Amino acid sequence: MVIKVKGAGQAIPLPATAGQIAEIQTDLNIVTPTAAQILISANSNLGALAPSVQTLINDAVANAIKRANHTGNDPATNVVFAADGLSLEAWRIQVTTALANAGSSAPVNTAQPVAATGTTTVNSVLTAATGTWTGASTYLYQWYQQNATTGVRTPIVGAVSSTYTQLAADIGFKIIYTVAGVSAAGVTATPVFAAGPTAAATTGTAPTNSGTVPTITGSAPSGSAIGYDVGVWTGATTWGIQLYDNNVAVGSRVTVSATTGSLTTSTTGQVGHVLKIDVIGYSSLNVPSASAITSSNTITVTGVTPPVVNTAVPVWGATLQLEVQNDFTPGTWTGTINVARTWDFYKVASPNDILVRAGNTVDLYTPHASEGVAVGDNLYIIETVTETATGNTTTARSVNKAIASTPVALAATTNNTGLVWTQNSAITAVIPVTATGGTTPYTYTCSG
Repeated sequence: MVIKVKGAGQAIPLPATAGQIAEIQTDLNIVTPTAAQILISANSNLGALAPSVQTLINDAVANAIKRANHTGNDPATNVVFAADGLSLEAWRIQVTTALANAGSSAPVNTAQPVAATGTTTVNSVLTAATGTWTGASTYLYQWYQQNATTGVRTPIVGAVSSTYTQLAADIGFKIIYTVAGVSAAGVTATPVFAAGPTAAATTGTAPTNSGTVPTITGSAPSGSAIGYDVGVWTGATTWGIQLYDNNVAVGSRVTVSATTGSLTTSTTGQVGHVLKIDVIGYSSLNVPSASAITSSNTITVTGVTPPVVNTAVPVWGATLQLEVQNDFTPGTWTGTINVARTWDFYKVASPNDILVRAGNTVDLYTPHASEGVAVGDNLYIIETVTETATGNTTTARSVNKAIASTPVALAATTNNTGLVWTQNSAITAVIPVTATGGTTPYTYTCSG
């Protein structure tokens, strides 16, 4: 479209710049009708014009007609329109209608947007393009997860800007987006998908140790701080350090951001123990290294071993019966770092107590007649705590407990209803039943 103002001296293409529009407005405000000559093509795409230019043209038409009518002259004499042979009034109707409908048509996409750009890893940002549109002044976006196998696309809630930061939930999915052009009048086009999705999102690259392995640092005496050096890594920003005491993990893995430092623990109570660490590297996306790297050295703690002290002796359970599994409560101790426990069982006898069973490693005990014990014998427990690093042992003794009577074995008896009653079975009448077995007969009244 071209507006030609006689006073401007040149044709001005539209959309015009702000300066050109101001110049046209100045010329159109000249009072003398014959001072302005405007050429406007009625076939122009008025819908693609900015609203300010549309208003300008509408005002120009109204002013031209007003001036022509005011002077009483032929409008074509005072204001000339190149209107493809149309009369001024016909042209005015055509332009007015076009202006009224300006922006009512949706923008048209003429070039599909390209696939999003950026790194396809968690926490990385992807950026959309608009593609090429006719009649669009703004754009709307929507991001989608695309199943890497089926191609099914699912909109990502809230992901409606021109950029998208990938989340852990996107791992394994490709990412694609749509763009919809919006006209100046607010008409939105049908969204257009990008030319293709991204590669499937991943957690990123795992860090690797570059050859200089971690070391454990610190002085050996008991009570000193334990230090570390993670070694040299590629792609790691933080590290997880696990301390080991005689190859047993101590506590949980500690995350650090410094390559060297001290752990929040000390060697107190670990005299004779061998300490080491292993290290896992983590990327900025929290991707762990493929494996933990063990320190190239160890520390053996020196000094005086703190005493292992018993604070409560082992205690028998509620019952102690022959040929029955009986439980007991182990003793409690202080100073027990990496210790082993065993339990020995003795029978009180004269002139010397008799060891019935040695080296039990669980807190359960079944006395057997074959071991030389019987109902009425008194037994006691010796609990032994062995410090694994030094081999030092400490013991604690329980109180004596007598073996109670052996549980009665009930013999099958026929009741007066003709039913057979056996141990743990149900009966249907109230009857006296005499059980035989053991040393004493028992009479049970059973109901059911």
